[in-house]
Order: sequence, then C-alpha cells, then structure tokens
Amino acid sequence: MLLSSVPQETFAAKVIGDPNLKAQGFISKIYDDYYSISRDNTIDFIYNYSDGSQKTFTGIPVFPNGNLVLPNIGEEHVYGLTIKELQELILEKTDNVTDVEIFIKRIPNNFSVLGEVNNPGSFKLEDIRTIYDGIAKAKGFTDVARKSKVTLIRQREDGSRYSYIINFPKEVFEAYDADSGIGRDAYLLKEGDLIYVYASTPKKVWKIFKQALSAATLGVFAGLVGGALD
Repeated sequence: MLLSSVPQETFAAKVIGDPNLKAQGFISKIYDDYYSISRDNTIDFIYNYSDGSQKTFTGIPVFPNGNLVLPNIGEEHVYGLTIKELQELILEKTDNVTDVEIFIKRIPNNFSVLGEVNNPGSFKLEDIRTIYDGIAKAKGFTDVARKSKVTLIRQREDGSRYSYIINFPKEVFEAYDADSGIGRDAYLLKEGDLIYVYASTPKKVWKIFKQALSAATLGVFAGLVGGALD
C-alpha cells in the first residue's frame, strides 16, 4: 500500500492521488497547508505528472542547515517554508509536474553523548532536562573522564556550530538553581545537541601505569611461584 509507513502524526498538504489514504489513517487530524518545515522533518512526496503518471519519493530528510534535495530539482533551502510554499516551489521549478502531495514526518528529538561515558550513544530527550541528566542517561563518567571540561556542541539555525564548556564539579549546583542556572543554554539540552566528554591525560596515564604495574607485579609473583614449584 502506498506510503504504508507514514505514521499517524504525519502532516499532509493534499490528498488527490489516493482518496482512501485519509480514511485508512495515514493522514493526521492536523491538516494544514501552512505548517512550517523544520530541521527534524523527513518528507514524502507524490509527484503527479502531465501525462497522468505518478511517482512517489519517500523519507527525504531536511539537513541540519535547512536544505533538502527535492526530487528532479536538486538541493534547496526549505527550512521555514510552509507546505504550500514548498508545493509552489516545486511546481515553479518543474515543467511536467501538475500537482504535488506532501507528507511531513518528525524525527524523534534526540541528543548524543560521546567520549568518556559508560554508555555512549543517542538518546531521546523526553524527560531529559539538563546536560547533567544527559550524562546520567549515559550511565555517568568513566574513571578517566575530564569532568572539568565537558563540551556541549549545538548547531545554529544557519547550520554553523558553537560550543559550551561545562565544569561539572564546579557548576553542577548552579545548573539546578531555579533562579539562574536552569534557564541557561549551557545547561539545558535541546534536540540535536552533542555532549562530548574528553579524557583526562593525567588520569589516563595513571590508569595505564597502574595496569602496567599490576601486570608486572603479577608477572613477578607468577615467576616466584613457578620457581618455587620447580
């Protein structure tokens, strides 16, 4: 069935290719030509051509910089456009397309935690509020994590990136101060954020040294036991 993977929360601009789609629940109750496209969208298109044929293009993502590769057209900046404006753009740039059906889906709001944490990966925001909650979601720091220089990387609307440096031991209480910290961008997580935890060089060197020392001690002990047995 056409577009059978489109979820209930899909936004649709028009339904003309298959009148049964709406009845089967593929179209959301929200039916709005003026919905504005965001960076967490993937888009399905149905092109209706002048010769009566039809072609479906599914799962095309909006890039972080707000661009999208439009079928038969190429890359265009679509962030902030309404569904109606996107339809008009496609019709303007194609000669043989007579109508366009547009289905918009939202990508889950995720953030990522990488580096020296016990469970690195991508997680859903959901009940996650601050960068501290994010670290907890990743099962906390490893024993060589540099807690005084945790980096939160965020993307601006123009696609460029900037970062915050968080000193966990020093700022953890400030982050949960209702009068100041909780409202600061440096602490509040947003979709698409990346938290990176660097390794502390002294801690890493010390860990390697202890491992080597333990191995050497074990080797000496094994040698002594072996000699005694001989």
